[in-house]
Amino acid sequence: MQFQKLRLGYEVASITSMVHELTVYLSERTLRHNEGVPIVDFLTNCLTYLQSVHLDKDALEQSVDYALDVLSLLLDHPGSINKPADLSLAHHMIVEYAVLRASSGTPSLYVQIARPNFWSEIVRIDDDDTTLQLPLTRSHNKVKNRKSDHVTATLDLINNNVPRWLTDTVELNLSRWHLTTPPSASQDLVLAVFYRNLGSFLPKHFLHRRR
Repeated sequence: MQFQKLRLGYEVASITSMVHELTVYLSERTLRHNEGVPIVDFLTNCLTYLQSVHLDKDALEQSVDYALDVLSLLLDHPGSINKPADLSLAHHMIVEYAVLRASSGTPSLYVQIARPNFWSEIVRIDDDDTTLQLPLTRSHNKVKNRKSDHVTATLDLINNNVPRWLTDTVELNLSRWHLTTPPSASQDLVLAVFYRNLGSFLPKHFLHRRR
C-alpha cells in the first residue's frame, strides 16, 4: 500500500526506507513455501520506479544496495522460490540492480558487488583483451578505474577478497567479439553473477517429455 501511494506521488515513505524495512523483516524470520515470490515482484516494481524517477546519487545507491541485500536474504530460504520462472526473475533482478548500482557513479572499468549468497563482477570490455576470465583475478593482476575526468585509481586484484566458496571460473573468448563488433560498441559490459547456493533452489530431477 505504501509503495502504491509513493508511485502515485504521495510521499508517505521513501523507497529507501521501504526496502530497508524489508531487509530487517527478512533477517528476522524464516520464509515458507513460495513466500519469496511476492517479494521478487515487489522488487520488480521498485526497479521500474527507480529507473523512472530522478533520485539523488546517495538515495539511489542506498536503495539499490538494500534491494541487493533483500535478494541475497531470499537465497537463505530454499523453498521460498520454487518455480524456475520465478527463480529466473530473481536472477534478472540481481543483474538489473547490479547494473543500476554500477551506473550510478563515475563510469568504471570494473565494478564488484559482493553479498553473502552471490558475487558479481561488471567488466567494461577492453579492445586489447582477447580472453577474459571471471572472476577477473584469474586473468588480471590489476585494473584502472576512473575516479574523475583527470584522476585514475589502480585497483589491485591479487589481494582482492573473492569469497572462499567461489571456485568456478568462466572464460570468454573476445577475439570473435572484436572481429564482429564495431569499435563504437567497445563500451559494452560483461556482467557475471556467481551463486553460493543456487543449487538448493533447483529441482533434483527434471522430466522432459519427447514427442
